[in-house]
Amino acid sequence: MGTIEAFVSKDTIAHLLGRGSGVRGILLAEAVGAVALIQPAAVFPFSGYLRTSGASYGAIAGFVLSAILIGISTLPLEIKLFGPRFTLSRNVFTFVLILLLALLVGVLL
Repeated sequence: MGTIEAFVSKDTIAHLLGRGSGVRGILLAEAVGAVALIQPAAVFPFSGYLRTSGASYGAIAGFVLSAILIGISTLPLEIKLFGPRFTLSRNVFTFVLILLLALLVGVLL
């Protein structure tokens, strides 16, 4: 989080994740959340930073939900425990559901 705050300007965040970014911004936020190695307790303060930097509510919802529900770093263990078919299905379904929820949040807020 500190690295992003130090090296990515608020203008860049507003451009990439702002209200005008639409679905592209939500998908980018979801992708970043899915690969981020971030503790759930740190997701919310970082989301506040994103909001003050100009990110849309839809992008923030996509980031938060994917950071908590999709874990690229835990894929090997999940595949070992549940199998590749279940793991892939769960992650794809979750990614699509998060996109729909984030779009809904973006429309409502």
